[in-house]
Parts: sequence; structure tokens; C-alpha cells
Amino acid sequence: MINLVSLFNHLYTLPEHREKGLGNATERDLSKKCIRLGITPCKTVETFNTEVLKSSNRSPYWTRWDDEGKPIEYIYMVQEYEKRFEMEKNKIENGH
Repeated sequence: MINLVSLFNHLYTLPEHREKGLGNATERDLSKKCIRLGITPCKTVETFNTEVLKSSNRSPYWTRWDDEGKPIEYIYMVQEYEKRFEMEKNKIENGH
């Protein structure tokens, strides 16, 4: 998936297809397409995904953004579906 600022995220390789270079090939292809469109590619990797972090740090294709020598971390806040559903249901029931 790519968002409006060319941030690659939620890329996933099924376990049975890992260690075959498919993820890297997909990232390179997506990056080339972005570059052709004049978009600078960038990606996020979950902090718990240590293998991909290590691979990305070793890769000549990616540059990690640092702040005072530490990697920049984004925090995504996701509201659980059930809570959102319950909130919307309450709004409807209360006439809001």
C-alpha cells in the first residue's frame, strides 16, 4: 500500500514466500514507479519487525531518517472496530 505522500506501509509477504527476495523486488518495483512519477519513495517498518529493519538498514536503496542519531518513529493510533461501532451506534440512538 502507498499513501498520498508516497509512504510505503502495510507491505506483507506470506510466510511461505519469505526469504525469496519477493519483498525486496516488490519494493524496488514500487520505488521505480514512484520515481518515474517524480515521487520520492519512503517506507515505514514496524519496530517489532526486526528482520526487515536490519535488512532495510543494510540496503543501499534505503536511507533511514534519524533525529540526533536515533531512528524516527511514527506512532499510528488505531481505534478498535468494536469501539468505533459502539460509538456510532450510541450517536444514532441518542439522536446525534
